[in-house]
Amino acid sequence: MATGVIRWFHEGRGYGFIDADNVKGVSEPLYVHHTEILGRGYRSLRAGQNVRFQIQLADGHCRAVEVEAI
Repeated sequence: MATGVIRWFHEGRGYGFIDADNVKGVSEPLYVHHTEILGRGYRSLRAGQNVRFQIQLADGHCRAVEVEAI
């Protein structure tokens, strides 16, 4: 699993971006949707929070999936 830090997350819209830590081939922030955050109930993230995640290629862009706060 890769690790990174939440750049920003908009709770109202349910998405945000992650700055990945030294992931080969990933130079831009990764999109994360609230449905990809592991857990139950309301799922959200906050800027500066450390996370681990998998990377998935979708429509020519990388995005974060299976996101877990650490």
